[in-house]
Amino acid sequence: MSFMLEIAIVFGAGFLAALVGSMSGGGVGIIQLAGLLAVGLPINSAVATNIFGDAGFYPPALRNFNRAGQLDQKTYRPIIAVNLLATIGGTLLIIKLDEEVLTKIVAASLIVVLVLTFKDRQGGLKTRPPKPSWPLAYFAARFSAAGGFGNNLLAVLALIHLRGLTALAAVANAFLANGLSSLLAIGLLLPTGLIDWRLGLTCFIANLIGSQIGSKIALKRGSGFVRKLIALVATAIVIQLLLF
Repeated sequence: MSFMLEIAIVFGAGFLAALVGSMSGGGVGIIQLAGLLAVGLPINSAVATNIFGDAGFYPPALRNFNRAGQLDQKTYRPIIAVNLLATIGGTLLIIKLDEEVLTKIVAASLIVVLVLTFKDRQGGLKTRPPKPSWPLAYFAARFSAAGGFGNNLLAVLALIHLRGLTALAAVANAFLANGLSSLLAIGLLLPTGLIDWRLGLTCFIANLIGSQIGSKIALKRGSGFVRKLIALVATAIVIQLLLF
């Protein structure tokens, strides 16, 4: 495969993942990951490179959500704390896990996403009192999401159904926590030599552009749109995992 074709495949996958992910709260990082695997990266190197590329996803989305008033310190401080702890454990774990185990984690968690979404039809449409179990559920979701797959959807759903946030606020707060944890994860991965810098920078730029466009669309369409997109993305990923 030629150099330009590799760049085109990875850039296209990264842009699409960031575009949809900034509207759904995540879950489509597997598209970018699939692009990295398609050009021949081994699974663990692809996951590490995927995590590096994702760092470009957060600045545009966070700027847009913050300007729209979807972030406040009282809400995001505990979310960030739980997120950092889960990221440390999850990132160290993925260095040793194989593809089969990671795939099973993704499939199981996304089924939980679908059950929660369809069971609680009003979740994410208005703010509700938080439930005591939300930190544990959010930790579990982010622990498995540190592998760079689709489990960010489960983290967002934990914030919607257990923390009581609207869909837009859940996405915004998850993005802030994930952005900080992304930097931590990259620091942990640097000594491993798993990151492919050429393809990682391609993903980074693609994520910057896709995130800027997608977050603008999400804010314009509102929480109801975001909630429906979460269910749609989760369904598509589960089908893809089961069939392929």
